[in-house]
Amino acid sequence: MSNDPLTVPQPRPAALAINIVMPERTVHIGPFSSEIDRDEYARRLRRAMLSTAHPDGTLLGSVPHTPDLDGVDHLSPTLTSDPYTLADLIDAEPPGDGTGRTFPDVFTRLTIQYGHDRGIRLYENALAHTREEQAHADHFASHVDGCDRILELTGSANSDMAVARKILDDIKDAEWGGDGELSHADYADAVATLDDIRRQLRAVERIVTAFRREAESYRVEHAAAADERQQRREQMRGEKAAKSA
Repeated sequence: MSNDPLTVPQPRPAALAINIVMPERTVHIGPFSSEIDRDEYARRLRRAMLSTAHPDGTLLGSVPHTPDLDGVDHLSPTLTSDPYTLADLIDAEPPGDGTGRTFPDVFTRLTIQYGHDRGIRLYENALAHTREEQAHADHFASHVDGCDRILELTGSANSDMAVARKILDDIKDAEWGGDGELSHADYADAVATLDDIRRQLRAVERIVTAFRREAESYRVEHAAAADERQQRREQMRGEKAAKSA
């Protein structure tokens, strides 16, 4: 049997982690593949604590990574840069109350991982996506409301044109009787104008109805996406609360 150390199976080093021990909760961050990575993350955490709210008495400790440890919040040292996923994580966080009870929050973790400037950009980009689907749904809902108002007005105008046509018919004499009466030529011009207005109103109604149908389709699509995102947020909050219990 060869004594070459390159051929002898070496024990796999245990994964490492950091515990953040606070009065009301403990956060377990890991795994780290090396002491260098863990110590650098801890250094950045301590630096973040100088300018970030956290509970009095917060302590950091280096520990083995224990993914099945109960009664703690498990966090990965790495966060995605995808704005939609970050938006879900941000929305799943409980609102801050100035006590630092959410330390380290998504903002802090982003600046630790990506550096201050890029971390801020990623966070702000994610914030822009937190309500994107609902904003789109509201946008298209305003189009639908506008179309409904236009159709209401054109419908009323069409009815008014029909009434005007009837009045024209009532005041028209069968035979031209001279001054003070509506001539056949003027009557014909007025009727043609009213009919043309009604045709144009119907054309507007067709255009607006088609646009409304499309806007309503987009509204429903984005409203469903917003509902789905909200359900994911509530599920994440519930899972986080259960782990902290």
